[in-house]
Amino acid sequence: MSPVVSVLESRELLWNLTLRELRTKYRRSFLGWTWSMLNPLATVAIYSFVFGVLFKSSAPPGDPSGLTGFAYFLLAALLPWNFFALVTNLGMGAIANNSGLVRRVAFPREVLVFSNALHACVQFSIEMGLLCVVLLSPVVPFSSGFPWSSL
Repeated sequence: MSPVVSVLESRELLWNLTLRELRTKYRRSFLGWTWSMLNPLATVAIYSFVFGVLFKSSAPPGDPSGLTGFAYFLLAALLPWNFFALVTNLGMGAIANNSGLVRRVAFPREVLVFSNALHACVQFSIEMGLLCVVLLSPVVPFSSGFPWSSL
C-alpha cells in the first residue's frame, strides 16, 4: 500500500493529531496565538532597525510597484522561509517526539509528519493573512504595479 493511500485511510487520526499540535503549540504562553503574528512582525522590526537605522541602507524601488519600504519585501520573503524552516524542523523530529505513541500503537508513521506539516500550514495562513493586512493598509502606497489595480 502506498504511503499516500495509508495516510488517506487514516485521515481521522491525521485530523486529531493536527488538532493536538494546534492546541498544544501555545497552550502555556502568555500571548497564545497572537505570537504567530507578533513573531514575524518583531523579526521585521529588528531587521528594519538594523539595516535601515544602524546601517542606513535602503531598498531600491520595486519594479513596477515603486515600493521603497524594506520591511514589505522582507516580510514577503521571510514568511515563506519561516514556513519552510518550520515544516522541515517539525517533520524531522516528528517520529522522535512521538516515540511513546510509535512504540505502542500500529499506524502509518507518515501521519505524524503530515500532522506537523498541517499545523505549520495553519500558522502560515495566519501569517499570510497578516501580510495581506499590512499590504492593504493605507500606509502602503498603491500603484499600477499591484495585481489588483487591473481589476
